[in-house]
Amino acid sequence: MIAEVTLRLHPSAEASCTVAAVCAPEQSLGLADRLMRDGLEPVTLEWYDGRLLARFEGTSAGVARRARATGFEEADPSVWDGVAGVSPGEPGDTVFRIGALPGLWPWVAERVRAAAGSPPVLSGGLGTGVHMYGSGTPRPPRSTRSGRTSPAGAAARSSCVVGPTCRRGARRRHRWP
Repeated sequence: MIAEVTLRLHPSAEASCTVAAVCAPEQSLGLADRLMRDGLEPVTLEWYDGRLLARFEGTSAGVARRARATGFEEADPSVWDGVAGVSPGEPGDTVFRIGALPGLWPWVAERVRAAAGSPPVLSGGLGTGVHMYGSGTPRPPRSTRSGRTSPAGAAARSSCVVGPTCRRGARRRHRWP
């Protein structure tokens, strides 16, 4: 039973800009850390398709200033469709959502690459610690291709949550099959 629900609504940002830097997963943490230390406050940081993506939102002047300060190149905002397309996959794809500390992203990427039979589609949420691995080809999510999401298509997809757990006093072990 839900006794009370509180919702916070935020107005849409006046401006939005996506910037990208080509890097390996191992380099992405250092770049993300630099953005945070510099106080640039991206609304999202994601590693996808060999690039660290950062999105900034706010006033036009503020977004332009923060995007320039990164030193990254401006990216087409449609890149987020590709990031979102890793999550649902297609019928027959295997999609894993791997929950780990954000600092374990290079470790996760290395293990996934070593275990995958074909080149994996990887997406690493550097702010959230939720990393995606898909065995299929990256595609825009079903809702952006057809204008709606198919319930039958959603039912055909499966996912698995994997992540290291640690109880107080227990030794933490990281394994990948």
